[in-house]
Amino acid sequence: MLRMTRSGSAEGAVLLLEGKLTDPWTEELRTEVARDGRIRRLDLSGLSYVDAGGARLLHQLERRGVELFSASAFVRGLLDLPD
Repeated sequence: MLRMTRSGSAEGAVLLLEGKLTDPWTEELRTEVARDGRIRRLDLSGLSYVDAGGARLLHQLERRGVELFSASAFVRGLLDLPD
């Protein structure tokens, strides 16, 4: 299960992700980001697991300019993100 909590900032909306980013939650996240064009940052601090589809989506979003931050060491390793 994936929980998404939105907050605002001067740079745009931040979406806190908590739980596991797996099917069908990957599609739910894709839909949420597409629906709300203000989402500029994803706080990954609450993610405990990301499957291959979730990792692909996060990389796609990052390439489109969405900032990924606060990933745990485990999630950073899965996504090959810098510290």
